[in-house]
Amino acid sequence: MNGFSTLFAVVIIPTALHTMAESAPADVLRILQGESGVSGTRAGCTTHYGGCNCGPCCEKFAQMGCTKHQDMSRHSFFRENGMIYGTVAAGVFGSNVEWTTCGACYEVTLGPNCSTLDWSSGHAQCTVAPSDWGCQAVNKRILGSQGTKAIVMVTNRCAECTTGHFDVCEDNNYGNVGFAGMDNPTAAYKTVDCPAALLNRFGCPSGGGGGGDDQCTANEADPFSSGSEVKCCAGMKKCLRASANWAYRCQPCSMSCPDDESAYAAEQCQPDKCTPNEADPFSTGSEVRCCAGMKKCLRASANWAYRCQACSMSCPDDESAYATEQCQS
Repeated sequence: MNGFSTLFAVVIIPTALHTMAESAPADVLRILQGESGVSGTRAGCTTHYGGCNCGPCCEKFAQMGCTKHQDMSRHSFFRENGMIYGTVAAGVFGSNVEWTTCGACYEVTLGPNCSTLDWSSGHAQCTVAPSDWGCQAVNKRILGSQGTKAIVMVTNRCAECTTGHFDVCEDNNYGNVGFAGMDNPTAAYKTVDCPAALLNRFGCPSGGGGGGDDQCTANEADPFSSGSEVKCCAGMKKCLRASANWAYRCQPCSMSCPDDESAYAAEQCQPDKCTPNEADPFSTGSEVRCCAGMKKCLRASANWAYRCQACSMSCPDDESAYATEQCQS
């Protein structure tokens, strides 16, 4: 992670992150990238950075209806009900390798080994560090012989991070959860639904109220990440991209799709109409639904008219069942 790939980041030079200019012996370094692990996990690696923030992911969190994502103090690790949670930067849109998305969550087992990056192939690959490196004993002491489990959310971009490479937020001694001093541990990871603890941490809607047509995929996110297609939000279309390992990403209707030869991609979609934040969804005489990440709310301050607002906000003047729920972004 450098100062350009993560906004306001403090560059950390990890003690175990060695650049390998020549091919490493097979009996010393084991390539992790792409390996399957136990319990459906994949094997990855970590580095760490300070001054954690949402960087280029801020827009995505705003589209999700989150309200606390720009509070840097919320990006450090924390413990809740016996579980450890935290944030990472990773290869989102604009990275050299785009393998994940802002707001994605992963269950990771950190350690017990330490990791490094092998550059012998011309691009970084996650590897296990040699057994005689001092970081091995350090990580086993801090993380235990089986490693330590945590759930992390991708909240920032790491432009140089390859697939499976997580740049872990180290602020406040890793939130004083017991990770202080860990040295770039390996990371066995798998995708999970973001838990309420992390969604609440960033003031994000937890779902349940909108459903159906209110769900859409935000800019630069994968419309098929749930296993079935969730249409792109208003004013966007899906586009197949080589930079995303030939996966789809949502983007503005006006943008071209140079890697996608489908007839749909060649056309410019018509931006869907939606009502923006703080506007009246009934101003045209009939309802025009609120834009992604928002819901309508009846307000006394607006002469008992509706206004669109973030899904996570309450509606103190509106006693309808819909207003008391949190819509999905």
